[in-house]
Amino acid sequence: MTRKYAPSFAVVAFFALLTVAFFAPVLFTSTTHLPIGTDLVNFNYPHDLFAARSLKQGELPLWNPYLSGGQPLAADPNIGFWYPLRLLLLLTAFSYQTMTGLLIFHYFVAGLFTYALARDLGAGRWGSVVAGIGFMFSGFLIAQMDHINIIFSSTWMPLIFLFFRRSILRQKISYALAGGLFWSLSVLGGHQQFALFTGYWCGLWLVAYLIHTRGRGLLRAAASYGLMAVVAVLAAAVQIFPTLEFMQLTNRATLSVVGASEYIMPPVGWLLLFLPHYFGQNHVESLPFWPRNLVFINEFYAYIGVISLFMAFLGSYVWKSWEKRFLVFMVVLGFVLTLGAVTPVYQLAYQLVPGMQFVRVPGRFVFWVDTALVLLSAFGVDWLLTHLADRDNPLWRDVIKLLGLATIGGLIVLLVFPFLPGSQVDPAHPFAAAIRQYRQTDAMMMFFMLFGLWLFIILARRWDWLHAWMPFLLVGLLIVDLFRAQQPRHLTTYNYLVHYEHPSIRQLWGNDASLFRVDNTAVAASGSKDEFASEPRWNVLAGFVYGFSQAFGLPWNPFDLQRFSDYRKAVNMDSPFYDFLGVKYLVADSEEQLPARWVRLPITDAALTVYENSQVMPRAYMVFASLVEPQPKRALQLIRDDSFDPAEVVLLEEGVPFIGQVGNAQVEITGMTNNTLELLVESDRTGFLVVSDTHYPGWRVWVNGEEGELLRANYTFRAVRLAAGTSLIRFVYEPRVVAWGTAVTLLTWLAVGAGIFWLARRSGKKR
Repeated sequence: MTRKYAPSFAVVAFFALLTVAFFAPVLFTSTTHLPIGTDLVNFNYPHDLFAARSLKQGELPLWNPYLSGGQPLAADPNIGFWYPLRLLLLLTAFSYQTMTGLLIFHYFVAGLFTYALARDLGAGRWGSVVAGIGFMFSGFLIAQMDHINIIFSSTWMPLIFLFFRRSILRQKISYALAGGLFWSLSVLGGHQQFALFTGYWCGLWLVAYLIHTRGRGLLRAAASYGLMAVVAVLAAAVQIFPTLEFMQLTNRATLSVVGASEYIMPPVGWLLLFLPHYFGQNHVESLPFWPRNLVFINEFYAYIGVISLFMAFLGSYVWKSWEKRFLVFMVVLGFVLTLGAVTPVYQLAYQLVPGMQFVRVPGRFVFWVDTALVLLSAFGVDWLLTHLADRDNPLWRDVIKLLGLATIGGLIVLLVFPFLPGSQVDPAHPFAAAIRQYRQTDAMMMFFMLFGLWLFIILARRWDWLHAWMPFLLVGLLIVDLFRAQQPRHLTTYNYLVHYEHPSIRQLWGNDASLFRVDNTAVAASGSKDEFASEPRWNVLAGFVYGFSQAFGLPWNPFDLQRFSDYRKAVNMDSPFYDFLGVKYLVADSEEQLPARWVRLPITDAALTVYENSQVMPRAYMVFASLVEPQPKRALQLIRDDSFDPAEVVLLEEGVPFIGQVGNAQVEITGMTNNTLELLVESDRTGFLVVSDTHYPGWRVWVNGEEGELLRANYTFRAVRLAAGTSLIRFVYEPRVVAWGTAVTLLTWLAVGAGIFWLARRSGKKR
């Protein structure tokens, strides 16, 4: 038994060692970090840290009360809270280092899954190893290292496709069931766009299969695809159900075709298949090439290595299979779709394909390009290794010519290309000298890689004893090439976490027991996303990381609640509605001058200082008059124009206006958790308790033990009408969609898991 599984163990060990070797500077030193970028540091880490703290305190982080007046956390698809591997990490020993460790682990499984898929397609061991290496260190996966959720979602694609393919070709329902469960993990991973990409890939393969079989088995094949999709949706219901409700209330319900086409891949980006550093080693160096910032190199970086690329061309030439035509088609289609709405193909897909209205950044279709190319490369490697001793094979002449032409092309790039006008770097580019050197080095590597391979093949065809060394040469060249090209892209000596420090500011706020909110100016945060910043600036989520409520969250979050986003745009820092948010402290640059209402505190941290708002309003208070405006646009206009004082009057969405006698009231917040808020109110008049926390479905209110009516106040916040006297108020977030989604997910995993086990056991008995 051990001998039977020894090759599989060897493959697992190989990919594990390769992963450790690539990430060794991060794993074994304290001077190298990942990634060069901001999303993992500025979005995933703060939210995961908050979730880990909540779970440690025994509370589910369904709601996040610390950002933007409160917003759903578990329902946000970008956070991916329900992803099982992330949830396991949050429940155990979460830190930034363990989070990056989980990210690194997904590179290991990406290689392993791609190896398994290539083997299932019919490739040999060495060809499958090359495919696995090519995918795990592909330009797509390396460039998206900053987007940890993209990695979590996309690495399952080879395994999902493997099981779907088996369900069709072997006509076994168990494979469709397993594929559905793995597809649900792609959904839960936190970037559903790549779960859609996986579904589209499988659907297009199904069409190609039916064309090949001339429609035979149509119903069975369609049923397998449908079953896998249904299982995926039900198994991920814990995320899908709340997300569907959440997205209808965000500024990302759908995208226009123009919005969906932002961040395309310009045609010149195809050069990255050959010259990985043509636009610089990272996105910071590449940005000056596109001043409008509608092109982002990390979204379409497609480099898979010169050896893999040549082997993919060879595979597309020598592999005799209808699936070869499918993979070549996916390469072409992927490149066309990266161009976005400038092509009619993308516009047609946007109009006709379900889900494309939610897909952003067409450049990410390089996911298909890289996946198809590395799978094709497996069959190029196989042909090369199997036919080394077959000197009379008529294809050898074409292969040697093809490799010779590629080598000559590399020589031309090395010697001639740097002097062509179009290849010159603008002298005004801040990294012009470095990029010229990068291009020269890339051209040199391309030439020597191809020349070395060509020379070794010529020699191996003469001397048989070199045949045994050919697999090691191919793998070695590929590893050297990819390590050289890919490591600089997201490994850095700059530690972005420095922007979360500022101990003096943290100490100041820690001494204040009130439920205040904090904010920062844009100048204070400038440079916090730049690895070349001269000094540690203020990270926009630094307050959130330390457990202090912030008036706003990320300025670029695509899933902000629409009403709060509207409110944010309508209110400026001089408005009483800014004071209504409870912003007591403001972090600013030390050189900024603010209005007199902002009192400068004797706290200086590097180039930053802190101001206190002298007109801040409490988190919860009583008013004794109301306005009613059912039209959201008119209500927002009243707030924008400062048409009333929120300290005296509350604006309600429904009901009748109320003007009562001004009374005296004492409001005390007696308890607050993620999902609850408790208050004690003593008032001598009937009025409204107003809370500057977001109104959202799932929130309920109890007044003295009886459920009350929760009102939408001041466009997007909460209020409840109270009678005179003493009132015990309890706000509770109890979203039914989460309860239903959790139940459906658990039942699906149990039922499908039991079904797979029963079918496997039944199949074993038959054998």
